[in-house]
Amino acid sequence: MIDNAISISNLTARYGKNIALQDINIDVKEGEFLALIGPNGGGKSTLIKAVLGLASYEGKIEIFGQKKIDDVGYVPQISAAEKKFPISVLEVVLSGLHQKTLNPFSKYSQTQKNTAMETLERLGIEKLADRQIDELSGGEFQKTLLCRALLSKPKILLLDEPTANIDPSSAKNIYELLKELNKTITIVMATHDLFAVSDGVTRLACLNKTLVYHGEPQLTLDTMDKLYGCPVDLIAHGIPHRVLGHHGENE
Repeated sequence: MIDNAISISNLTARYGKNIALQDINIDVKEGEFLALIGPNGGGKSTLIKAVLGLASYEGKIEIFGQKKIDDVGYVPQISAAEKKFPISVLEVVLSGLHQKTLNPFSKYSQTQKNTAMETLERLGIEKLADRQIDELSGGEFQKTLLCRALLSKPKILLLDEPTANIDPSSAKNIYELLKELNKTITIVMATHDLFAVSDGVTRLACLNKTLVYHGEPQLTLDTMDKLYGCPVDLIAHGIPHRVLGHHGENE
C-alpha cells in the first residue's frame, strides 16, 4: 500500500475576514506529481504555504503521517525571491542548508560546497556557480532555486509557479527536469500553465477557494467553466491540448 506523502483534511484558511480556502480535502500519494491549477486568488499559493507552516489554517495537514516539514523542499515564486541580492549562484544553493534566508556571509565546509556543486551539475548549471544572480536569465534563476530546494535531499518538492515570467523554451526545460525528479521525489506544483498539466503531471487539484476537481490530469469543459466561473477557450500555440478530454460534436 502506498503511503500518503501529504494528507490535507478539512482545511480552511483566511486572510483576515476573507476566506482563501474552504474545506479542502486532498491526499497526495508518495511518488505523485500533483498540479494545483485555478485562477488568481483561488488559493493555490495559500495551500502550499499552509503545508509549509507559513500560513495559518483550520483543519489538519500531515506529512508522511506526521506534522514535520523536514522532508519538504520549496521553490517560491520567482518574484518572491530577492534577485538583486548580492549573492552568487553557489551561495544561493548553499543557503538551502538554512532554508529561510539568502545569506552570503555564512561559512560552509568543503563537503557542503562539493554537495552543492553536485546539485548544480545534476541540473546542468554548474558553469554558473560563481555568477551573480542578478546576471541570470529567468530560467537560470529558476534552476538555481530548484537546486537550492534539492540540496537537503527532500522527499517532497513544493513549487509555486515555477515557470512564471520565463520563456517557453526555458519552461519546457523546467518541466523536463521535474519529470526526471519525479522518479524519486513527490512533487506538488502550483501553476497557471495548463500546458504543464499534460506534461508529466499524474494528478490534478483544481482550486477556486474550494476544491472544484481532484483526479486524473484530464479536464472537461464543464470543470473548466466551474473553475474559472465563465466559459474558457484554450489556445496552445496550435498544439492540441491534452488536458481537455474528448467531447462530442455538439458540445
